[in-house]
Amino acid sequence: MEPAGHAAYYRIEFLEEAPQGRTSLWEFTDPVPAKAVCDPPVVATKDVGAILEGAGSPGADTLEVLAAESGSPDEGRGRDEFRAWVGAPSITAKVEDVFVLWRPGRAAVRAPADRIESALLALAEFAFYEAHLRKIEAETAVRWPEAQDDTHLAYDVAAADLARHKELGERTVGVFHRRIRQARIGSHLSRPADTLPPLARQLGNVLREKAEVEDRLESLDEKTEVYEYIYELASQRMGEYRNARREMILEILIILILVIETIATVVDGLIYWYVSPD
Repeated sequence: MEPAGHAAYYRIEFLEEAPQGRTSLWEFTDPVPAKAVCDPPVVATKDVGAILEGAGSPGADTLEVLAAESGSPDEGRGRDEFRAWVGAPSITAKVEDVFVLWRPGRAAVRAPADRIESALLALAEFAFYEAHLRKIEAETAVRWPEAQDDTHLAYDVAAADLARHKELGERTVGVFHRRIRQARIGSHLSRPADTLPPLARQLGNVLREKAEVEDRLESLDEKTEVYEYIYELASQRMGEYRNARREMILEILIILILVIETIATVVDGLIYWYVSPD
């Protein structure tokens, strides 16, 4: 995976399978099976700008990486160009002689040629899990208005609320799905994979620290607990109310049956009294 010249552009996509002719950098099992698939690098032997002009916009499941060899003629100019291309806000990670700029979807690497592959592995492994964390954070944030509207169901349920039973169930299932995905990526976000090269593990740890992954996981966990508490209580109250209505209807039916039986007995007694010879 080493670039043949001074600088190279790598496009890494996270796919279920690696298409023919593309290299699989890393495989993932959580939260879904996927592979980090890399195109052959586009190499610029003279000018980093030639790569920048041909680079597209990163997709949701794509990581674009510009890598320059340390000490190359492009290094000085490349620093400014890389910072402009990566954009802001970005984070900076440095391990020994490897320097990385990263933001979601894009990264720039400056390192000795024999260390660029380790940097790519660290970036691919980190970016995959961080992207899933961002997705869960976004899904959690967008659901706040729904949770606020449903808060009253945690302590009071009316007859009209029973019509929302299916909707409430779907929202509850959505919370559980987010919790499952969060649990499946939590350990991967806490530390890099043990099977990564030592340099990649070090760089992965720095990226996690600079991206404040631990704090974000803790904050997400607190928010998810709020959702779970609201919908657990809401489901419980709705179940209690539904059962109470069923019991009330059953009691009314029993009373009606008893009333009918009483009326039948009285009517039968009256008929017997009228037709009796005595």
